[in-house]
Amino acid sequence: MINLKGMTWDHPRGYDPMVTTSEIFKKNNNDIINISWDKRPLQAFADRPIKKMINDYDLIVIDYPHVGEVATKGLLENLDNPKYLNEINLLKKQSVGSSHDSYFINGKQWALAIDAAT
Repeated sequence: MINLKGMTWDHPRGYDPMVTTSEIFKKNNNDIINISWDKRPLQAFADRPIKKMINDYDLIVIDYPHVGEVATKGLLENLDNPKYLNEINLLKKQSVGSSHDSYFINGKQWALAIDAAT
């Protein structure tokens, strides 16, 4: 079994979709990949920099204001793998407004939109 650890924000819009999609992902991969999720309040995004979490988590839900720091400092892997180009383009078409593009900086896609605020 492969166990991955993720961090998201303490809100149903940030936590519940991660848990649900992780369960589906596990089933789709013959139950060999498990993802467990920790959550933190929004204020903790400002209090604990992403740089201090990258060694503790395999997956991190970030808010778009952090993308510049992530891109500039190379804190996370970008999602520009040709293997996933079709899926990423489909997600872009299905996203609301510019939510998908808000995670695209310096010619790289650093994250995917999981919700949109207006």
